Parts: sequence; structure tokens; C-alpha cells
Amino acid sequence: MSEQPVTTHERWMSGARLRGVRHAGYVALVGLLLLAGAARGDGFQLERYEPSAPGGWFFGVESPWYSSTRLFAAGLALDYGRNPLLGGSYTADGHFDKVIAIVDHQLVGHLGVAVALFDRVQLSLSLPVVLDEGGTPGFNINNAQGAALGDPRVGALARVWGQPEKDALSIHAGAFVWIPVGSSDKLAGDPGVRFMPELVLAGLLADHFRWALSGGLLLRNVTQVGAGGPASSVGSELDVRAAIGWSDSERRITVGPEAWFSTSVTGFDVNNSQSKSLEVLLGAQWNIARIVQVGAAIGGGFVPTLGTPDVRVILTAAWAPRFEEARPIVKPLDSDHDGVPDSEDACPNDAGDPANKGCPRPRDADGDGVPEAEDLCPNESAGAHPDPNRKGCPNRDVDGDGVPEAEDLCPGEAAGAHPDPNRKGCPNHDVDGDGVPEAEDLCPDQKAGEHPDPLRKGCPAKDSDKDGIPDTEDACPNLAGPRDADPKKNGCPHVEDKGSRTTLKSVRFATAESTLLPEGLPVLDDAAQLIVAHPEVKHLVIEGHADDTGNADFNLKLSRARAESVVKYLVDKGVARGRLKAVGYGDTRPLSTEHTDEARAANRRVELSVPVK
Repeated sequence: MSEQPVTTHERWMSGARLRGVRHAGYVALVGLLLLAGAARGDGFQLERYEPSAPGGWFFGVESPWYSSTRLFAAGLALDYGRNPLLGGSYTADGHFDKVIAIVDHQLVGHLGVAVALFDRVQLSLSLPVVLDEGGTPGFNINNAQGAALGDPRVGALARVWGQPEKDALSIHAGAFVWIPVGSSDKLAGDPGVRFMPELVLAGLLADHFRWALSGGLLLRNVTQVGAGGPASSVGSELDVRAAIGWSDSERRITVGPEAWFSTSVTGFDVNNSQSKSLEVLLGAQWNIARIVQVGAAIGGGFVPTLGTPDVRVILTAAWAPRFEEARPIVKPLDSDHDGVPDSEDACPNDAGDPANKGCPRPRDADGDGVPEAEDLCPNESAGAHPDPNRKGCPNRDVDGDGVPEAEDLCPGEAAGAHPDPNRKGCPNHDVDGDGVPEAEDLCPDQKAGEHPDPLRKGCPAKDSDKDGIPDTEDACPNLAGPRDADPKKNGCPHVEDKGSRTTLKSVRFATAESTLLPEGLPVLDDAAQLIVAHPEVKHLVIEGHADDTGNADFNLKLSRARAESVVKYLVDKGVARGRLKAVGYGDTRPLSTEHTDEARAANRRVELSVPVK
């Protein structure tokens, strides 16, 4: 048979002798996948290395990780391949005569990121970029002649069962999609979308052997390049990958081989020897300080197909911080099994009492744990309440109030911090001395006083402004004032006196603002009622004051704005606007010159004053 020119890698192209009838099952599979279509000459992604997610323990075999290991990883993989695409011809006996190296070397960088969600899902993104590619164009094929963008790959894996970092077997399912934005004419990307569902098995055996096995069906358009022929096309492929490595969890190192195998299920070269690919690599991964992970691998191809180099070298680096693994609990040695470790046991070969440093207890007739040689009451157990001053004897003052039981009128109840002066050894049940027993006293630490609250037994009547006049009698419950025989003036400040001044306590503003806060409005309501009740007072001044923190000019403007807010509120409550004047003094009239929080709080105030003139 004469030689037929084809485009190929050495040993990897099929000849005319394998153009026979294909198996009917593959034809059916092509129809189901809807991917066979007409062959195209747009080119395809020559690079066959698809990196695993950053932070994994292998290079081309997925070894999934989830939130129990880390949350995020990002990295770069550099892949060098020698002679991934050669041109020549096959003879009838299958011998390949090389003519040219269309691509004699290729360097591809893969940028990758991965995240873990809910300790159940891993999402990943990989972007290949051809950094350098060289060779001799031929058979109607050009190489990249420099850099070219590849097809981004988006992936998702879900943990179905087990944890790959600690269980002997774990099961994962997912899929990958390649977005066709790469340069297919430069052999950097495919002309159509690629999709691959995948099943992954992984685990850790005997704490030192990591393994992973993945299988997927890569669905892609049938694409033909160059001079044509069954050995110069690609289609959908069955992809199987496996890896195993010796692992040191303490040092976070994994070393071992991995193998990648694929075979075409659609396209012109189905059933040809050139439709299969097998690569074997030996690699190592090292996670440094639980933060950075680096790796290196070397290998090559054995069973040919397009894009499989005879030598492949991979270098990886990733930012992949890992969580601290929980260390196994190692029980200390306890030779006599008495619960005391040998390192702490004074009698390591004789089972004893943990409270006695692991040694047997001496004779103790009354069984109270005190040896007879030390027991001051050898025939009487110290019991649940041992005497702190007489070793091995019971406590004659069980409640511990310092009163011997023989004299204690309440032997089972400690007198406490407030002993009853009339009943020795008993607690005082009326600590505040207002005649209301604590069991009934709603204010046990506060006397009811001269004005008890009729609704709260044992409590003083409410006095909101703390002027000593209960709210029930105070005509101005929110404004402090003196007593007055006139019920309408009782507890109200004397605004009718020239020069009188009343601090509107509890009037509050938002920090560095003049907006009134709701808790101060009842005080202003009482002030409005008081001013309206004294029409003879024609002029009143609302003074705003600030503390010494902040800028003096700002404090002056702020105090004036706060005084204006009070004036506006009083006017809204019925006070004539002409009777009120707002003045701001800033921090120029402090009540206290101390630089404490309490002093500054007192200086931040609003006052109501009656001018002397």
C-alpha cells in the first residue's frame, strides 16, 4: 500500500488501513450526543493537559477539597510539551515517516481559582494561555507562532458521600464546560462549546496513601484540520484518569504517579489506534506552612493521539491556605489502670486513689477519706460538711455563718451578709428596714420611705425629676422644683422670679446634632405647660451649652442650634414665639471644669432662665 500524507504526532496517526466500517454502537452514540455533524477545519485546542483545581494533591486528576479543608485557592500551572504535533506519513505496516515538526514545543500557562461552599460543593475556573509555541507549518496547518488565548473552563463538583481528606472512599459528581473564546485557528481553542460530566472517587488509605480515580465523557464537535484524513481530526472522547501517591499529612507532602487515558467515541478516527491517548507522569505536591502549595511533575505519552507530547513537564504554584487538622488524642500510659498516668502516678504499679497521687489509701475506719493517723475524729465520718479546722471531723456549723449549731436559730440557713440582729444565726429578711419582708418587698434594697408607692409594695413612690416630691403630688413631674403649698406650683421651678434658672434635665440630642431625642420630650412638655401657666413672665431665655470636646466654633453653633430646637418645640406646644429667645454659649459656661465624662455630661445641658432686666 502506498504512503498517505497526514498530519500527526509521531506514532499517533492512523493510516488508510484503518478506514474500515466503524462499530454500529459508536454511530448510535454520535446520534444521541448530537455532536457528530460535518467535520470542520477551524482547528481545535491542541493542549490536552487539563489541570485539577488549585490546592489539589494531583496534577491532572481531580482530588476535591471542601470547606473542612479550605475555602479558597488560586494558582498557576505551567505545562511544557515536546513534539505535540508532527507531520509525516504512515506506511501500510503502520510505520510513521516524520517529515516536519509542525509544533515541536508548546508552553501553556493555566490560571486557576477554586472555592468551596457548605463543605459540599467545589466551584472552579481555569484559563489556559499559550505562552510560546514553535515549529514548522505544514500540511495546511500553522502553529501559534507566539501567545494565544485558550478556552476558559468552568467546573463544579459536589460531594456525594465521604470526605476525601480522611475517608478511605469518597464519591463526587460534577461537570465541566469549556467556553469557545480561544484561538481555534492557532490550535489554542475549539470552535464550539465542550462539556464533560464527570464522576470522581477519592480517598486516603492507611493515613499515608492518597488516591483518586475520575471518569468523564468529553462532548465536543468533530473538527478536522490540515490535509485531512482520519488521523487529523478530533471528536468526543471517553476520559479516564487515575492517581495514587504516598502522603505525609504532618509535612503536607504527596508524591506519586498518575495516568491519563482517553479514547475517541465520535469523529473520523474512531477504532483507529490514533484515537487513543495514554500519558503517565510522576509528580510531587508540597503545601508550605499551610498557605502556599507548589508542585512539579514529569512524564510523557505512550499511546498516540493529537496533542499528546512525547515529554511533558508541569510546574504549579498556588495560594491555598489550609485549616489546622485536628490531631489524634493519644492516651498516656497507665500501667496499673487506676486512671492516673504513669508520669503523674507515685505508685505506677499499684492501683490506687487518684486523689492520693495514684497510691492506695491508708487505713480509714470511718470511711471519710482521711487516714486514721491524721483523723481527729477517727470513729466519726466528716460527712458532706467537713470541719475546715478539724481534719476528719464533721462541721458543727453546717451553714457556715460562724454561729455554732447549738446556738444557731437557723442551723440550715446561713445568716449571710445581713444577719438578723434579733435572731442569732438567721438572715435578716428585711434588709432595707422598711417593715416589708423581702419575700414581699419589690424593692428589697430600697426603703419605701415617707411616700410609699401604693402599687409597688416596699418601693418608694416614683419621683421622675428626683426633687423629693412624688410624681403623684408633683405638678411638674419632669422638672425639679421646691415644695409649694399651691398644688399647681408644687414641685415646679419658680420661673416667675427674675434671675431664676432651671436646667431642663433629661433633654437629649443625637451626637453632634440638634435633633431632639424622644426621651427628653416629657420634660419639654412640662416646661411648656409651666410657661403657659405664667403669662406674666413676658420674656424667657433658652440657653444651650456644650462640653469642651471638639472645636469651639462648632460647639457654639451646635449649642445655638439645640436651643433653637427647644424653642421650636415649645412654640409647637402653645408658647408664644415672642416670649422665647434662643441663645448658644458653646463651652464658655461650664458647670464643672473637670475633664471627666461625668463633668462633661453635666456641661452638655439646656437651661430655661428669666432675664433680670
